[in-house]
Amino acid sequence: MIDRARLKKSAKDTLQHRKASAYLVGAVYVGFAGLSDTLIYALTGYDVLISRLQNALSVSPELGLEDALAMAEPIGPVALAFIAAFVLYRIAARFCLKGFCLGLARGVNPGLSGFLDGLSLFFKSILLFFLKLVLVLLGLIFFIAPGVYLWYGFRQAEYVLLDNPRLSAIACLRQSHRLMRGRRRELFRLDLSFLGWRFVGLLVYYQFSMWLLSVWLAPYSGITYAGFYLELCAVSGP
Repeated sequence: MIDRARLKKSAKDTLQHRKASAYLVGAVYVGFAGLSDTLIYALTGYDVLISRLQNALSVSPELGLEDALAMAEPIGPVALAFIAAFVLYRIAARFCLKGFCLGLARGVNPGLSGFLDGLSLFFKSILLFFLKLVLVLLGLIFFIAPGVYLWYGFRQAEYVLLDNPRLSAIACLRQSHRLMRGRRRELFRLDLSFLGWRFVGLLVYYQFSMWLLSVWLAPYSGITYAGFYLELCAVSGP
């Protein structure tokens, strides 16, 4: 069984020794993620819609779904293109963060340039994300359990791609599934150990303290999960 406490302690020790580069990358990742979220909300008219709904509900609490949908502004093709670009950016940035944290977990200090190295696999990482998403959604359509089973089985696919850039997206998913055989419960428990931090992040969402927390939490959790992957590789063998 993989020792979660040891993984998290190792991640904290790594952060302590590499705090400058880790927090710099964390700040870049969190800052641009927040900026992209703000722009997406603006382009979709989300904030305007919420304001209209609040005003309408204060006048008529019995507002129906059709009335609420009628308040939404149509999204033009240019706005849709920008939204798609920001979504792709978020996917690529998360992949780059995983690559950066994987380097830190291995005792390397990749720096900001190491974070950007993940962009060399931009198209493969995007393909891998959507392929994984489609397969998980298909599992959820049939029943919740198969979707959750597939989701946990595919969780290591990005790390596999980072270590094996020539592998296809399908091959990465298969390799991830092999690594996760009999390990899903351990990863689920690791997820639960971060649940408290995620909850705190939601409580202070859109506040400055939330950004400070995320700048620390992004590399900390990232190094921990990368360490989990390295442990899987060590115990699973070639």
